[in-house]
Amino acid sequence: MLVRLMPEQTAKYWEQIKFAVENSMPPTVRGTMNMNKVLYSLESGRMVAWASIDKGKIVAIVTTTIMEDNCTDTKNLLVYSVYGIADQIGKKNWMDGYETLMKYAKAQECTQLVAFSRVDAIKKIAKHFGADIENTLIAIQVK
Repeated sequence: MLVRLMPEQTAKYWEQIKFAVENSMPPTVRGTMNMNKVLYSLESGRMVAWASIDKGKIVAIVTTTIMEDNCTDTKNLLVYSVYGIADQIGKKNWMDGYETLMKYAKAQECTQLVAFSRVDAIKKIAKHFGADIENTLIAIQVK
């Protein structure tokens, strides 16, 4: 079961969230990540933390944020990070998580759920849910 953590719950789970984000940062982050900004974003509601619970235990942490494209007036739910204990995440966890995030995205009037990943297992799961995994992120560092 994927459960949304409310902003006021962030402090209670901060060490787990921090570890999860630090170990699954999106490729758009370069250098050292300012985790205080992540904490502020979670506490202010600009970012949402989710916990995947199985048998009363957290088996994964997901963070999301709304990405707005002002040029086309579209909103997408960006899965900012996913971190889990691989041997403890079952198919049911993935299904529940997907359904929960899709319902949340729809409630937020998003047109898509988007994510970055170079992990083949994650891409395979995303493809199972009907994702287009053929796009390539092209990133050139500005010096």
